[in-house]
Parts: sequence; structure tokens; C-alpha cells
Amino acid sequence: MVVLIILGWAPEIIHNYRDHKFSDDYFFEVHSVNVGNSVHGEPVILSVDRQVNHQFFGKYNVEVRSFPDRTTICTGSGESTYLPTAKLPEPLTLEWWAFSEDCKGGTLPVGDYIIHTSWTVNREPYGLPDVLITIESNPFTIAEVSPSEARKAINQIQKLEEEIQELRSVD
Repeated sequence: MVVLIILGWAPEIIHNYRDHKFSDDYFFEVHSVNVGNSVHGEPVILSVDRQVNHQFFGKYNVEVRSFPDRTTICTGSGESTYLPTAKLPEPLTLEWWAFSEDCKGGTLPVGDYIIHTSWTVNREPYGLPDVLITIESNPFTIAEVSPSEARKAINQIQKLEEEIQELRSVD
């Protein structure tokens, strides 16, 4: 009789063990996605604190939303095998992060934004449901270059060109 009771509990015990062992952070942890302000036409640079603890197959979805109303501006998505040894590129750009032709940092209009990223961790091989992990970035701004800043940059470039010409003429 005791054996039958234990056998009756076995599937639940095994499921609880698997669910505990392969918890949300067993495969993947993400602590922050920070985005720096940028200028229209320039790449948007991200700093991501995440850790792949164990290899898994997953899907990701990136949404750039206006801020503060959070209207979706563009999206990117895909799937990948995540490896603990893989490194994020330096610099890490929005173009790489979203992996989408529509969602490049340089094409975002002037304004304020936030990035919402989600990952689906496939736990099906372990007899468990998938896990959804989501995070939002800090708000960031895409600014327009002011005419005075543009003129200042042009003047600096012209001055450098003149100095280069002077150096070349010395030879």
C-alpha cells in the first residue's frame, strides 16, 4: 500500500524537482538593458547585463516604443541557441540587438524611447513549460543636431584639414 502511495506521488515529485532545478534563472538571467542617448542618424548604443548560465534554445522579441506613451515604433524578433561562452558585440548597437531592417537606431526619428525585450526559454526538452523573461530599458533620447553644434563640428573638421595640409607641406 505504501509503495502505491509513493508511486502515486512520484510524477508530482519528479515534476516539482524538474521545475525547481530548471527554474527561470537556471538557463538565463537578465539584469539590465541600458541605452545611451544618441543623435538622429547615429547608432544607438546599448549596455546589457545578462548571463547565459546553461545552453538553451530560445526566441527573442525586441520592441522600440515611444516614451512615455509606449506606442510601438518598430520590432525585431528571431530565435537562437544561447551559449554560456558567447559574448555580445562591442559596441552593442540597437541594430544588432533587434536584428531588424525596420529597427535600426540611426533611422529612429527625434524623440524619446524605451526598449522592451523579451525572451522565451524553451524548457520543453525537460518536460516543462517555456519561460518568458522580459525587461525594459531606461528611457533614452534621439536628439537632432542643432545648427550651432553642426557649425562647430564643421569648423573643427576644417581646422584639422588645414593643419594636415600644413604638415604635408613641411615635408
